[in-house]
Amino acid sequence: MEEAGDLAPIREIRGRREQLSGKQMFLPGSTSTIYKFLIKWLLDHPSFQSNPFYVAGDSYGGKMAPLSALEIADGNEKFQQPFVNLNGYLVGNPVTG
Repeated sequence: MEEAGDLAPIREIRGRREQLSGKQMFLPGSTSTIYKFLIKWLLDHPSFQSNPFYVAGDSYGGKMAPLSALEIADGNEKFQQPFVNLNGYLVGNPVTG
């Protein structure tokens, strides 16, 4: 059983990033756009910065959720501010085609 806050699944995605980047699964730069929006939103709403944050996606969004979580985890590891209290991600019935 994984410990709370264990981001091992996100780190596993990091290893597959090169495989995934060669496929046209979504618009280029879309995960960085999501991350930039999140950072701006948290700067505008600092009372939410300490709340646990989960990324979720269903169907087509199920492809983007893990990569968006990876983008957030990378930002946290680079000490970008504000820190996003990423606790995990959820994927429901992701489109695989």
